[in-house]
Amino acid sequence: GGTSGSSSSEVLATTTIGSDGGTVTTSDSKVILTIPSGALSTTTEITIAKSTTGNPVGTIMDSYEFTSGSGSTFNAAVTISINYDSSVIPADVNESDLKLAYKSNGEWVIISESTVDTVNHILSGQTTHFTKYTGTVQEDCSIHGTLLGTFSDSVPVNVYSNGCIKYNYKYTETV
Repeated sequence: GGTSGSSSSEVLATTTIGSDGGTVTTSDSKVILTIPSGALSTTTEITIAKSTTGNPVGTIMDSYEFTSGSGSTFNAAVTISINYDSSVIPADVNESDLKLAYKSNGEWVIISESTVDTVNHILSGQTTHFTKYTGTVQEDCSIHGTLLGTFSDSVPVNVYSNGCIKYNYKYTETV
């Protein structure tokens, strides 16, 4: 039910979780959200959707939008785990350098405490708030200066002062 305008996401999971915690897993099993006991004050509907717009430069996987019916913050950290396809990681990227990142005020912020299971290809990180999340390459261009601009040819490129250049490694699955 309900109406939706021009949607930029595809809902993959909707689950109701109570104050005792629980797990939300997408239908394709690529994304798992683990909510500990006490993280929610009331029973809440949690939704995970694959986002099709606004993905960051440097991502090598899809972005996922996490929403809840009772706001976007938690009393305790929840864990987001994203299964990724290791075959699409560019040759110059070390798999163990992958980091979970989230969108905040139009900027992508790396969760430095992210963990990578390179055997099972799972990228995980903890957060106390919902927004859009994805996996990206660890390098943080903010230490290289300010963003000078984004240029788009076949692959969007961000260019920073002091020479840091980030390519958009977003992939599309092929049959």
